[in-house]
Amino acid sequence: MRRLQEQRSSGASFLSLNKKLRDWNAPLESVAPLLTQVELQEKAKKKFGGISADMLFTSAGLEQSSRISVAQLHAQRFKSANIYKVSDLGCGIGSQSLAFVEAGLE
Repeated sequence: MRRLQEQRSSGASFLSLNKKLRDWNAPLESVAPLLTQVELQEKAKKKFGGISADMLFTSAGLEQSSRISVAQLHAQRFKSANIYKVSDLGCGIGSQSLAFVEAGLE
């Protein structure tokens, strides 16, 4: 995945990435999902910055997820209220949980 991300960041088109995957003998059933993840991770940079490269997305999950800046604000509100243990029972992609951990919440 990292090699694909690096290639895309260097300006490679999705068509050339498709060819590279085939040259690397990637299983045919993996080509479309891999390219979809590269595309979604690229879009996710607007919401998540650099950590998007380490996350996996669905289109709906990315669209509905909280921006990391909003999630960080929520985490700071918990800390300001002296709440340090949080149960994230949401069904999202985890942006709130990431912010909670980053803020030192349990």
